[in-house]
Amino acid sequence: MSTQITIPSEYGYVLLTASLSTLVGYWHILRTGGYRKNAKVPYPNHYATAAEAKESKEKYLFNCSQRSHVTFIEVRTSSQLPFHTLLGVARARLD
Repeated sequence: MSTQITIPSEYGYVLLTASLSTLVGYWHILRTGGYRKNAKVPYPNHYATAAEAKESKEKYLFNCSQRSHVTFIEVRTSSQLPFHTLLGVARARLD
């Protein structure tokens, strides 16, 4: 028994948008790095402490940016890319 999957010609658009989402990840890296530098939060610390964030707007903004970046990575790898890739076979174009 064999199963045949036909990939539509429009599937290239699915791969293009999935690949371009990598640029959003790089944008997050650059933004978070800038906030880290301004807040003077040294590596390997992932976040400023709650007390530091309460006292310093820069550290608060860094924590927000870092959380956004981490959420993007978690959602992209666990949900977006698998669903994007699989559902794109069935729905590569809108009718």
